[in-house]
Amino acid sequence: TFTRDLRVAGDAKLGMRLEVPLYDLPSLKAAGTVDFPGNEVALDSTLPPFGGVTGRLEFTERGIALPELRGTLLGGPIRVEGRPAGDGRMRIDATGSIDAAGMRTLVDNPLTRKLSGRTDYRASVDVDRRASTLRIESDLVGVASDLPAPFAKLAGQSWPLRVVSRPLAPSGPSARPPGDRLEIRLRDDIALALERERDPSSERLLVRRAGFALDAEPALREGGLSVIVRTRAIDLDAWR
Repeated sequence: TFTRDLRVAGDAKLGMRLEVPLYDLPSLKAAGTVDFPGNEVALDSTLPPFGGVTGRLEFTERGIALPELRGTLLGGPIRVEGRPAGDGRMRIDATGSIDAAGMRTLVDNPLTRKLSGRTDYRASVDVDRRASTLRIESDLVGVASDLPAPFAKLAGQSWPLRVVSRPLAPSGPSARPPGDRLEIRLRDDIALALERERDPSSERLLVRRAGFALDAEPALREGGLSVIVRTRAIDLDAWR
């Protein structure tokens, strides 16, 4: 299950009850709680950790539930709820906010250094054992961009952002996916697709191939980056 990759730093309070029939061990029943007073929690080594986590995790022999956890992620507040979906699966929903500095914690380059402000987001994670599908949505209201057109943006403008990460097929039900496919769509005319593979030595996800498209669908070649731009005009000097 996905708890195999879960890591918790700091002390937590555990409450647990076991019912073990001596002559019917398969009928074992377990129930318990874990109270977090402000821990650091990492769901996966490839993801940024949650800080200052407070709340309760509940579990039984059938799965776990997160009635409500609060903490910080990438420097911004986040609220998380989770519930079992049966057969080793779980659904996690989150709401939070992130500022430009937090975005640069994920990706720090000349493009993200042109961003400022803070925005709210919604996220969901569908967990199927060790494979997870992540969805993030935001209108980016509150974030401004000093980049040239077509990426210049005022803080009050609404630009729908949708991010989806789907795992590549694992080798077995309990195996970790070898990578993922990441799709990012901004407004209705900008798209980026990435295929990432897990490095066995570092556990990091490394980009194997990518495609960027403006007013078109991105294309993934055998390797490297492909770019498709359909526009009447673009000021290349402004991008220098």
